[in-house]
Amino acid sequence: MAKKKTSKTTAETTSGLNADEWLKKGYEAGIAGRHKEALDAYTKAIELNPVFAEGYANRALAHSYSGNHDEAINDFTKAIELNPDLAEGYVNRALAYGNAGNHQEAIDDFTKAIELKPDFAEGYVNRALAYGYLGNRKESINDFTKAIELKSDFAMAYFCRGTVYKDSGDYQQAINDYSKAIELKPEDVFAYNNRGTCYINLGDYKQAIDDHTKAIELKSDDAEAYDCRGVAYGKTGNYQEAIHDFTKAIELKPDDIFAYNNRGVVYLNLGNYKQTIDDSSRAIELNPDDAFAFYNRGLAYGKLDNYQQAIEDYTKAIELNPDLSGAYYNRGLAYGNSGDKKQAISDFKTAARLGDKDAQEQLNRSSAYH
Repeated sequence: MAKKKTSKTTAETTSGLNADEWLKKGYEAGIAGRHKEALDAYTKAIELNPVFAEGYANRALAHSYSGNHDEAINDFTKAIELNPDLAEGYVNRALAYGNAGNHQEAIDDFTKAIELKPDFAEGYVNRALAYGYLGNRKESINDFTKAIELKSDFAMAYFCRGTVYKDSGDYQQAINDYSKAIELKPEDVFAYNNRGTCYINLGDYKQAIDDHTKAIELKSDDAEAYDCRGVAYGKTGNYQEAIHDFTKAIELKPDDIFAYNNRGVVYLNLGNYKQTIDDSSRAIELNPDDAFAFYNRGLAYGKLDNYQQAIEDYTKAIELNPDLSGAYYNRGLAYGNSGDKKQAISDFKTAARLGDKDAQEQLNRSSAYH
């Protein structure tokens, strides 16, 4: 006798799983990094229960992990429609908007999440980051400050606010925030590096060296820490230490243009002009639009009395950065040494107009003979 056929119900599929069970399978697949499998499982859950807010929310997260930001936004929107009072739904959609580059929409969603959950410190931090992407530093600082008021041990909030202060040129305030971040999270390599950079900008090279050294102790393969410590060593005249650090940075990161340029400058200060030319040339290979690499190489050629090559490099540097006053001044010197006094005067005038005091002195000396 044949078995009687039974019809499917909205609670089960042919595999016998219900919506909650498909949700669980999707979660397990997502945790294991099998995002396609997770997407399929969440879709099964939604097919069985079309008003399953958690199913849409989880599928949206799987879309986000897969880089499908528009699909993620659509699913988060559906989850919010089904459960409009859940702050996390707005937060997740805001993050998806941010990943898609829609920072104002992200701000609007973070704002809604904060309205639903006023003590949500993480919401303020994320909105602050979104404000930062839009260049609104004032609102960004306000939100990081609010997050700190709500959660005084929030190391990330101190670090991020410090970064806004650093980018604004308020290095002392940045140092204060990075110091607090380090106090709360003593192994924060980024905080040490950023605080060290602030010390360099304030001329406190000893403190900078200490911070970047600590960063290297915590993460021995941190090219940025070697780069920055190299700068501090160079500023204090410790050229061999600087060369060691820039060389180490290049070893760790062979395409480190910053290290090639700065090591070239140190070699220039040591009178090793051939090495400067080699390092600057490598920087140019890596980035043909690097005005400072052309400028530094021009300086080295000038020191070797190769004025024509120096003029060519200064000209290229000016083409890439028309406000680089030193390039006009040094090209003027090269023209003068080549016997082209008219072009030299023209370059000195441009450099002086851009604020170069040495160029103005050259013009003053020139006028004294007329």
